Amino acid sequence: MTAWVRIGLCLVFGATAVPPSALAAEHASIGDYGFDATGMDRTVRPGDDFNAYANGVWAKRTTIPGDHAYWGVWDILAEQARGRVRDILEAAANAHAPAGSNARKIGDFYATFMDEAAIENRGGAPLKEQLASIATINTYVGLATAMGRGIRVDDSMPVTFFVESDFKHPDVYAAYLDQGGWASPTATII
Repeated sequence: MTAWVRIGLCLVFGATAVPPSALAAEHASIGDYGFDATGMDRTVRPGDDFNAYANGVWAKRTTIPGDHAYWGVWDILAEQARGRVRDILEAAANAHAPAGSNARKIGDFYATFMDEAAIENRGGAPLKEQLASIATINTYVGLATAMGRGIRVDDSMPVTFFVESDFKHPDVYAAYLDQGGWASPTATII
């Protein structure tokens, strides 16, 4: 368990420090760190097929889950992190913590999010005001204005805007437009 997770748990649940024995057990469940040479296929010449040389044994012994396009250590860690966060949220939802406490707020928020029946019952009502605002857009200026109000880096708009080092000239910054919510090529606009 990383230090930031322990700190987060302490802040959320008012917990004390995690005992070293728990940390040792957590490390053991993840495995050793560093370069894993057991995944290499040394029967392949690196100049012939470097990917097979570097990853051949790993590729032969690893099954990619059916709901993933690829699989690796970062995906495994992400799955573990999601599972741990889910466990924290479910524990908070079932804790019946005192009203106003952080654990109660987290638990109530999660329980509300998971209440599919209530969400379905409300239908599109929560979006009514925003949809009415969109329905009034009838010019390009109106569209640009509406989209400009919601531009954020979180891909919540049809088109997102951000500034970052230029892909071809890292010594200068460039403005980028990207299709929000979808994996798509980014277009440099400046």
